[in-house]
Amino acid sequence: MQCIFGVDKDYNAVEATKFGLLLKLLEGESNSTLKNKNPILPSLDKNIQWGNSLLAADNFKGVSVKISDQINPFDFEGRKFDFIIGNPPYMKSEDMKNITKYELPLYKEQYESAYKQFDKYFLFIERAVGLLKEDGRIGYIVPSKFTKVGAGKKLRHMLSSKGYIERIVSFGANQIFDSKTTYTCLLILKKTKLETCEYFEVKNLSSWKIRNIAIDDYEKMPIRDLADDVWILVSAELKRAFNKINTQSITLGKLLENVEYISNGIQTSANEIYVIQSFQKDAKYFYFEKNGKKWKIEKELTRPYFHTSSGLDNLYTYRLFKPNSIVIYPYRKVDNKIVFVNLKELEKDYPFLSKYLKHYKSKLADPKRDIKPNPETRNEWYRYGRHQALDSCDVPEKIVVGVLSQGNKYAIDRYQTLISSGGTAGYCMIVLPNDSPYSIYYIQAILNSKYVEWYSALIGEVFRGGYIARGTKVLKKLPIRNIVFSNKKDKSLHKEIVVLQKKLINIQSRIDKASKNPRARKLADIDFKRELNKMDLLLSKLYNLGDDDLKIPLIKDIYAAN
Repeated sequence: MQCIFGVDKDYNAVEATKFGLLLKLLEGESNSTLKNKNPILPSLDKNIQWGNSLLAADNFKGVSVKISDQINPFDFEGRKFDFIIGNPPYMKSEDMKNITKYELPLYKEQYESAYKQFDKYFLFIERAVGLLKEDGRIGYIVPSKFTKVGAGKKLRHMLSSKGYIERIVSFGANQIFDSKTTYTCLLILKKTKLETCEYFEVKNLSSWKIRNIAIDDYEKMPIRDLADDVWILVSAELKRAFNKINTQSITLGKLLENVEYISNGIQTSANEIYVIQSFQKDAKYFYFEKNGKKWKIEKELTRPYFHTSSGLDNLYTYRLFKPNSIVIYPYRKVDNKIVFVNLKELEKDYPFLSKYLKHYKSKLADPKRDIKPNPETRNEWYRYGRHQALDSCDVPEKIVVGVLSQGNKYAIDRYQTLISSGGTAGYCMIVLPNDSPYSIYYIQAILNSKYVEWYSALIGEVFRGGYIARGTKVLKKLPIRNIVFSNKKDKSLHKEIVVLQKKLINIQSRIDKASKNPRARKLADIDFKRELNKMDLLLSKLYNLGDDDLKIPLIKDIYAAN
């Protein structure tokens, strides 16, 4: 027992581990083999110890004794290790606020990886690196999302800049823990400056367990290619397809050039006041009830709005986007610029809306609503919380994207609908400049293809059920097959894809209208599947990946793998 050591924060776990190890030592023993041994079993008190291995006693200067005792810091007393293995706890910083509230501030002070909404296993990785001898190794099983999430940026930088990454084995959709749905990987680190690392994605867990893999199955990549922003990890069998797609594509961000063309939805910071879902209307006014009181407001200062609620989301690539509510919009377009309607103008020209907003002035003027940029006058209390996206919404056509979705979530809006912002629960917009040679329907078809959906899964955070987060950060990096419009073949393919995409949207409209006519619905479904197959062939022709095309997973399989 001179080689094995362990630390755990749970006292009962420590005692159970000791007991289990002692039972292991007794295996194969008998009265005759134990005859001259005294004591029969060794003490494991110095091997398996109780304490918080993330915090040492010298971290507690100025901290009360009571808090220190609750945290139970552990000192390694200068010890270094050749190998560190484990399955560190997975705990979001939000949960730490409630469960380990005294520890959280200390973690933020002591750890470089305690960045933004970090997870506790980040700290265990960083701590383990500090406890390794030179050339020592770490083997941890951890959630694979640390390679993508924004909070993992500093951890990724720490590991890649020092060259410690030796191997990453992703388990993909394979579930290692029976009681949880967690997408995990093996992270193997070596405390020395490495130039390359290896990556492998487990397709068949049973085959992997018996080591039925060859060294050529691992993708070798320069560690310098692992950027802080996101680690794009591609298996060896798909690396060639990945490179081909990149070579002939331009990122959506570069294609659109202006960051305003890819934006989040609006943020009123008071949706309960601005958004109206049940209403009546006439030529000039909307009539509605809010908090038991009846109102009417001028239609001119409202816009169509898409409000998400449970079970209600018509965001679908082949169905034209439709608003489901209205939002009060205290802005007007003047000389192609969105300007705020000041209080004098509001009172004079829009008296009913003015009365409604003044009724809620105490809430709208509350400093906690945090209006940015800061209002220039005291009379701007009814501005939106953020001015973002107003120009992007006010265009003839735009693509609306569900931030957290499973593909087929790139709908085209023709209603100048305002959409909500709000993390993974919100929406993003893609707007093409007026002088773009690309059709918005071409961009829609490419974004909805298996090629870009697979790419989204590589760079976007994946949530339970295979939902991929595709906010503005991800959208800007998505590869759009570049069209050389001076090339007849390219130009013709672009046109064919546009025509076919519009046709699919029209057929979907037929499907929706035939909801009560089974025969018409069946015929429309057949037409849709036929034209969708044509689109798959067109896109395959466009990318021209040869045999590598078949290796890229279909959209339904992308979700299953994530």
